[in-house]
Amino acid sequence: ILMSVFSNFGPHYTQVTKLGYSQFLDKVEHGEVKQITIDNQVIDGVTQNGEAFSTYAPNKPDNPLIESWHKNYNVVIAGKA
Repeated sequence: ILMSVFSNFGPHYTQVTKLGYSQFLDKVEHGEVKQITIDNQVIDGVTQNGEAFSTYAPNKPDNPLIESWHKNYNVVIAGKA
């Protein structure tokens, strides 16, 4: 019983799946991406199923592309300062 009590207070780590950029784009187009955070070319996100992922864009995503992810696929988008 003590082990379960202490394990509930310990750090919880979420496994992050590494995606290729093409895989990421496919997931966006299929409505599988819930939210993303963009930091230059690194894109971290969460799928509709709550799975964390990370990808690296070959070029920094431009505003029209990012806006289309939000407008067409309802992806919540944040940037890192």
